[in-house]
Amino acid sequence: MKAINMINAMVSTAAKSRMSHKTLEEQLEYNQEQSRALEERKAHKDLYSNPYSKEVGRLKAQIELEKLPITVESYVISGQVLINKRFIYVLSTGSWRVKGKNKWYRSKNPTHFVNKYVLKKKEK
Repeated sequence: MKAINMINAMVSTAAKSRMSHKTLEEQLEYNQEQSRALEERKAHKDLYSNPYSKEVGRLKAQIELEKLPITVESYVISGQVLINKRFIYVLSTGSWRVKGKNKWYRSKNPTHFVNKYVLKKKEK
């Protein structure tokens, strides 16, 4: 039994490492395909979860952040990124806070957040 668990752990680790070597665009495309396939498989159910569509939203936000002139690092908690070593941004909800503070704020989208709070550009 332990051998089977070890093999499963090695397989899942190998799958994760393959996923990490893919670009964000490749991951986005993969998750979109999986989301569509899951929608077809679960069409007869009234209520179900689609983790692939949630991951698509996170990846789109991360791609949008990567295109901006800032440093983006992964944060301790999955689904959150550290921007310019100061701001913690939640990819799925758009919530953000300053590192070391506990007050959370909402943003319209990643670009608006970066322009207004990180780069401090004035809106016209």
